[in-house]
Amino acid sequence: MKEKKIKNLAQIHPGEILQDEFLMPFKITNDMLSREACICINELNELLKGNKHITEDIAAKLGDFFKTTPQFWLGLQSNYDKAVLK
Repeated sequence: MKEKKIKNLAQIHPGEILQDEFLMPFKITNDMLSREACICINELNELLKGNKHITEDIAAKLGDFFKTTPQFWLGLQSNYDKAVLK
């Protein structure tokens, strides 16, 4: 029987965490977050698709919007980068 490999948290792109743990539960749309946090909608959409990294600028804006620290978001990105670059 083949074992199913389960991703650990570090292997989940920060955009997916943003979508699943912040936007969906609070019913925040991409457009709303883009407007309110002053994040370019194209950058945000690419981040949510997993095609863009969280930059210091985006981390600061997400931190302000969600009342977290920029380090939280940068840490998610750093952990992801380390996990997928093994």
